[in-house]
Amino acid sequence: MAARNVCRFLPNDQAVIDQFVHNVAIYARVLHGRDLVTNKVVTQPGEQVDLSEVDLSKVDQSKVDQSKVDQSKVDQSKVDQSKVAHNDLVHHLRAGLSAADEEVTNKVVTQPGEQVDQSKVDQSKVTHKDLVHHLHARLSAADEEFSDNKFRAQELRGVLREFLEFIEKDSVTNMLFKQMFEQAKPPAPGQQGAKDYVDLLNQFNFILRDPPKFATGASAMVAAVPYYALLSRFCNTPSGFTAFTDPTINDFLRRMLDEWHAFLLTEASTGMLTDKKEGGWFTDVAVNAMVDAAGKPGKSFQDVFDCKPEHPSGKYGFRNYDEFFTKELVGLKNKEMIEDAYNKETVNMP
Repeated sequence: MAARNVCRFLPNDQAVIDQFVHNVAIYARVLHGRDLVTNKVVTQPGEQVDLSEVDLSKVDQSKVDQSKVDQSKVDQSKVDQSKVAHNDLVHHLRAGLSAADEEVTNKVVTQPGEQVDQSKVDQSKVTHKDLVHHLHARLSAADEEFSDNKFRAQELRGVLREFLEFIEKDSVTNMLFKQMFEQAKPPAPGQQGAKDYVDLLNQFNFILRDPPKFATGASAMVAAVPYYALLSRFCNTPSGFTAFTDPTINDFLRRMLDEWHAFLLTEASTGMLTDKKEGGWFTDVAVNAMVDAAGKPGKSFQDVFDCKPEHPSGKYGFRNYDEFFTKELVGLKNKEMIEDAYNKETVNMP
């Protein structure tokens, strides 16, 4: 894919991108034992982090002093969308639920058609539970211990450790990475974003073991290119452009993406191949979206895609996320004529 085409996969609504980055920043700082707001180290790598002591009220967006926000610069058409994205990403956190210590319920608290009073929604409580589950899934995927809501603060390893050392040792690269943060537009009021290159690399590290989840609309577009969503704030700064077109820095990014791909080839990447979690790929809403996209609305997953529905894993026989992502249509091996679900033209598959 040509580099100039990547940006088209991000939604035009900057509020959706900002909300995604905000959540990743929180997850990554907790994972690495850092303060949720300042990003300063509060727990050294290897020392114990107790999630019950994490004060999420520090990053409660509902507590932003609106009197200090210049309303003339706020696009009101995006305000409600950012709230929807926040709810979507709360669900994104819940997706990590797998053998966690606490239970997250999905009980009906408001009947269909009744009004939901957003002022009564306890976002911090829900987010804290989801944070526990999401970090449990992230740590489990990396074979790190997680017990009684406690874990050891993580540090950069492998290619990201090498990348950090290169940034800090090479004077020109160090200057570019510092300047791009000075040149970039600051996050919106109440939003968290990368504060420096260490914070940015920690966010990369979080995603390295985070299996993709199903989402819809603009949120899906961001989730599909998470690394670019994190980088987009800096790419068009003068220093960012210079840095990210440098062959050596590009090689570090390539190796990082190769490591992410290697994770998606492991069994640990199948955590979201389920119908039991929000954002799971086998939930009704996800299956309906996939069969519709294949031009077979109303059909079951196994009627459309080549899989093993009776496999004891409960994952239709897919051994890793990459295998699921590259699944074949039923009968494709016999060279069928299939219909494009979007433009209704017939496509002859080789």
